[in-house]
Amino acid sequence: MYTSSPEAEHVATFKKLGGQLGKKGLLHRPNYGQLISGWTSLSGAFRREGNHQMAALSHLSVAKCEHALKDNTLEASAYVEAGHCFWSLAFEMHEAGTLSFNENVTEAINCYMLAIEIYASSSPAQKSLAASLYFEIGFNLKKLGRYSEASRYFQCAADLQQFQDEILPAVNSLQSMLGCCILSRDYKTACFVLTWIIKLASEGPDLNDIDNFDSGRQCSTTSTPSSVLVYPALLVEARISLVLLLILQRDLGQARDYISKLPEDAVHTHKGTAQAAPLPQTAHLAITLLQDLVSACEHKDSVALQQIQWELWGMLTPPQNEFLHRIESELFVE
Repeated sequence: MYTSSPEAEHVATFKKLGGQLGKKGLLHRPNYGQLISGWTSLSGAFRREGNHQMAALSHLSVAKCEHALKDNTLEASAYVEAGHCFWSLAFEMHEAGTLSFNENVTEAINCYMLAIEIYASSSPAQKSLAASLYFEIGFNLKKLGRYSEASRYFQCAADLQQFQDEILPAVNSLQSMLGCCILSRDYKTACFVLTWIIKLASEGPDLNDIDNFDSGRQCSTTSTPSSVLVYPALLVEARISLVLLLILQRDLGQARDYISKLPEDAVHTHKGTAQAAPLPQTAHLAITLLQDLVSACEHKDSVALQQIQWELWGMLTPPQNEFLHRIESELFVE
């Protein structure tokens, strides 16, 4: 006697539930609660079997039911779950070298966009969920090596996050976008991103609040001490990165302008970490070395560049050292 496999039985149940949903009319209204329960159970079964596509379709069926019940929150959640399944399938197929994995990437993004549309039109708290979905799309596309597309979704996340009380999530999205720009060598957009980070960091908590935290006085900002102190540090890091990228694009005049703004930013950063008033010698040295770097590039002095690179190396972040390496490899090779 032939016995069907559990997976075949689950597919048959899926079709049966679909038939019940399709029976609509004046005298018949589907039992949406029962259908939701059935499809939710099926999605779990399909996932355990590794059938991500059928699991995704089950979640999409749940979304249809929640839409009919006018429960936007649960409808969006079902779209997100469907998206998760399509992403899982896409990565499995990508690792296996299957070219059609891109179809599942498209399906995953479509599911997320349906959820984003719901979240973005709701409360501020749900708008942050929309931003997190944009970020996840960007993160997954970056893993797949689709840097230009990923960059656009990170930007969409930052667009929503920049209006929140705490702008650090927006900065995080922009830094991820910056990483994609560097990987794709899109230096023009990278400069735009860094300028955006500088703007957000400049509009953060009043830098005088650093002194208030140090003295224990009440601050005007609702941010925590650690988050207040990070703004001037972000400002300095972004300005230095922008200087290096401007040099990389041979815009030495603007690079000098941004270097001239670094001393004031560095003072604010130092306020947050120590009581001593003078700017640390290392900060003075870094600013001087950046000025020397511009001059070395202007005069195509490769010997001076190598010396400056050696001295700056320990003062810069890993991405900034990568910019410095590219200055040597791209500007000094005819």
